[in-house]
Amino acid sequence: MNTIRKIRKYFLATLLFIVLLVGCGYSQDSSQALPSSNNQESVQAVASTSGTVIPFDSNKWEFNAKTSTIQEFLGKKSLLLEEGTATIKNANFTDGIIEYDIVLPNGPGFLGTMFRMEDHKNFEELYIRSTRSGLPDAVQYNPIHNDVLSWQLFSSRQEPFTATAKFNVGEWTHVKIAVLGKNAEIYVQEMEKPALFVDLKREVKPGDIGLIAIQDSAPGYFANFSYTTTKPTLKGSPKETPAVTPGTVKSWLVSNTFSEKLLDGKYLLSNQEQKQLTWKKLPSYPSGVTNLAIVAEPTPEKDTVFAKVTIVSDKEQFKTLDFGFCNRVKVYLNGQKIYGGNDDFFSRDYRFMGTLGYFDQVYLPLKKGKNEVWLAVSSGFPTNGWGLQAKIDDLTGISFEK
Repeated sequence: MNTIRKIRKYFLATLLFIVLLVGCGYSQDSSQALPSSNNQESVQAVASTSGTVIPFDSNKWEFNAKTSTIQEFLGKKSLLLEEGTATIKNANFTDGIIEYDIVLPNGPGFLGTMFRMEDHKNFEELYIRSTRSGLPDAVQYNPIHNDVLSWQLFSSRQEPFTATAKFNVGEWTHVKIAVLGKNAEIYVQEMEKPALFVDLKREVKPGDIGLIAIQDSAPGYFANFSYTTTKPTLKGSPKETPAVTPGTVKSWLVSNTFSEKLLDGKYLLSNQEQKQLTWKKLPSYPSGVTNLAIVAEPTPEKDTVFAKVTIVSDKEQFKTLDFGFCNRVKVYLNGQKIYGGNDDFFSRDYRFMGTLGYFDQVYLPLKKGKNEVWLAVSSGFPTNGWGLQAKIDDLTGISFEK
C-alpha cells in the first residue's frame, strides 16, 4: 500500500513538472509570436509589399464613368467599368507593381491601367485590345499628354510600343504591370515573361493610379486590384537608344493653337500673320517622332499648330523632305503653300489607322541662305495621336539651324 502511494506521489510530481515545463516553453514561444509595436510595423510593411487587395467599395476609389457598378461576376466580387475611369486617390505611385484580374469583352474593348497620373489629362497608360488576342497589337503603350491619345505615334517601326499577348475573352485573365524609372513591363496571363517592355515617354513623377475603359470601348470586369510602391526588379531590359539617323529633324519650334479653318484657301502667309504667333521649342525622340501634345492642347475650335524648322542652303537647289503627320497637314516653304495631306483615322477605308511614318514626300525648292519650312498639323477629333516627323537624307550643301 505504501509502495502504491509512493508511486502515485511520484507520478503526480512528474506530471506537475511536465505541465510546468511545457507551460514555460509555451509562454516563451508565445512571447516571440506576439509582435511588439516594431514587429507590427514590419508586418504591415510586408503586407504592403505583397500588394493588399483594395476592394472597389473602399472610399479610396473615385469613379468617373458611364457605368461603374460593383457586382459578383464569375465567382469574384468585381467592378463593371464602361467608358470611364476608376482612380485610387492619393496613391503617390512612382515605382512599383500593379496587379488585377480582368474579364475582357467579346467585342471591341480597350481596357487597361493608368499610372503616374498628374490629372485625368496627363498620365501613363497601358491597355489591352480585347479582339486582338495573339496578334502583334494586343497590348498597347499610350502616353497621354493634355488629354490626347498617342497610339498612332507609337504603333510604327520607329516606336514599336505594341506587343502580342494571348488571353480568352469572357474569362478571368491576370494582369501585372511593373514600373521602374523610365521603364515598365506588362504581363498578361503569362507571369514569367512580360508581353511588352517599354521606354516610358512621360517625365518620372509620382501620381495616382487607376483603371480605364476607353471611350467607345465595350465594358469590362475588374477584380482583385492591388498595388505596391516598392521598387520592382524588371525582367526585361531597355534597348540601346538608337543613333539619330543623319538628316532627322531633332527639334521643332511649335506655335500656339489656332483653328485649321483659318488656313482655308490660304496659299501665302503674310508677315503680319506670322508675327502674331508665339513659339515653344519641342525636341523630337531619337526616331524623329515628335508628340505635339506635350506642348499644346487641341480643342475643336483650336485644333492646329505650326511646327517649323529652318534649313540653311549654300545655293539654290532642290531637296527631298520625307515626313509623316497625324492627322492633317499643310506644308509651307518660305510662306508659300506647297503641299496638303489628310491621314485621318478611317479616312481612306475601314482598315486605315492613320499611324505615323515616313509615308509622304515633298520636294523643296530651296533658295540660297535661310529657308523656313512650316507644317500646319491639325489634330482631328477624336484625337488618336497628334504629331509629326521629318528628315532629309541628302544633306549635301544644307544644314538645319539650331
